[in-house]
Amino acid sequence: MKILTIENLSYLSEGDEHAFFKWLNSIKSVQSFSGVGSALEISVSENVPDNDLREFIALFFRYSADLRQLSIFKTRENSSWFIENPNAYWAKELSE
Repeated sequence: MKILTIENLSYLSEGDEHAFFKWLNSIKSVQSFSGVGSALEISVSENVPDNDLREFIALFFRYSADLRQLSIFKTRENSSWFIENPNAYWAKELSE
């Protein structure tokens, strides 16, 4: 199991908060999550399929979470679209 962390998560409305957790719960690789101080810790399966990884990228980008931590899911099979794609909207934030 791997742990992802979103610090200082903020929502624009109650509906936004509801949408965030609905989205998070829809990602099959998510095992559990809990608040720890001002952070949300997300327990994730060791092996994250590409579809779930794309959802994590979108979710983290949308809620201004640190995308760099997603690099732990880099594999030889996904590196061409995930890490080595300079045209991807997440490329700059993932590499910072």
